[in-house]
Amino acid sequence: MPAASTMSYATLVPSVLIPAVISGFLHEFRVKDDILLQETECSVCVDMRSSLIQLAGGSVMSTIIPYGGAVLTAQNFNLRISPAKLSGWVPITRVIFSKISHYLIGFLLLQLAVSAALVRAQYDCRDEVLSEIETRFLLDKERKEYLSKKLENKLS
Repeated sequence: MPAASTMSYATLVPSVLIPAVISGFLHEFRVKDDILLQETECSVCVDMRSSLIQLAGGSVMSTIIPYGGAVLTAQNFNLRISPAKLSGWVPITRVIFSKISHYLIGFLLLQLAVSAALVRAQYDCRDEVLSEIETRFLLDKERKEYLSKKLENKLS
C-alpha cells in the first residue's frame, strides 16, 4: 500500500470520528438530558441548541479536520500544490471551497432537518412516557380507592 493511501486513511478516521463523538456527547448531555428532565421551558431554545451542536460538529469540524489533514499531507510529502508559506493556502482554499460550497450547504440543511426531527421525536417520546406514567398513577389511585371502599364495606 503506498504511503499516500495510508495517509488518506489517517486523516479519514479523525475527520469522521472526532466530530461524531463530540456531537453525540454534546447532544446527549446538553439536549437529551434537558428534554427528559424538563430543565428548559422553551422547546425552540432546545431545538436551536441542538442545531448549533449539529452545525459545529457535523459541518464545521467535519470540513476543517479533513482540510487540515490534506494540508498536512501535502506538506509532509512535499507535493507541488503545497505552498512555501501559510498565506499561500488562502487562494487554494478559496478555489476548493468555491467548488464544494453548494454541497456543504446541502449537507448543512440536511443535518439541520435531521436535528430538528430528532429533537421533535425526543419531545414526543417524553410526552408519551409522561402520559403513560400519569395514566398508570390514576389507575393505581382508583384501584386503591376501590380496595379501601371494599375493605370498609366488609368491616362494617
